[in-house]
Amino acid sequence: LIEIENDLTLNSYEWLSLIKYEIDQNSRIENKIHFLQFSNRILYNFEFIEPSSTFIISPMMERTLFELTQAISAYRIGVVHAPSQYGKSAVIQTLAQLCGTNCINVFCNSSTNVNQIENFHQGLVASNSWCLFKNIQQLSIGINFLYLISMNFSFVLNRKKSKSIDISSNEI
Repeated sequence: LIEIENDLTLNSYEWLSLIKYEIDQNSRIENKIHFLQFSNRILYNFEFIEPSSTFIISPMMERTLFELTQAISAYRIGVVHAPSQYGKSAVIQTLAQLCGTNCINVFCNSSTNVNQIENFHQGLVASNSWCLFKNIQQLSIGINFLYLISMNFSFVLNRKKSKSIDISSNEI
């Protein structure tokens, strides 16, 4: 359990920085649950993911989780840059688990092409899953890949704003 000081208020940094879940009781059809940290809200996905081994949230992991929740809330790509064996994948997998979302690992190599990435991206959008690209430096398409991903995210964001995403017609 977390020991919190007595002077904790709803606007204090200590309270706002905690990871919380909030039920939106104003939704008409069903109650929606949001993952909440500071002012960042991510819709909880209800994907069953078996609990992983126990982890400790260090100050570095806490900052990384906060930065990733900011990126996700703003519909941006989150990038974790750290030395090898830091646990970058574990941090992202942990955040996905906390949000009830499936996170798929994609191991990139020099034979991965743009069409494969586009098809995979369509599947991610259709399944509402997250993706963790590993060994991205192995891609022969390099900067084009990052540009493609950013364009796809921009397209999905614009369609989401207009509430018209049609995956069946391959318009993503």
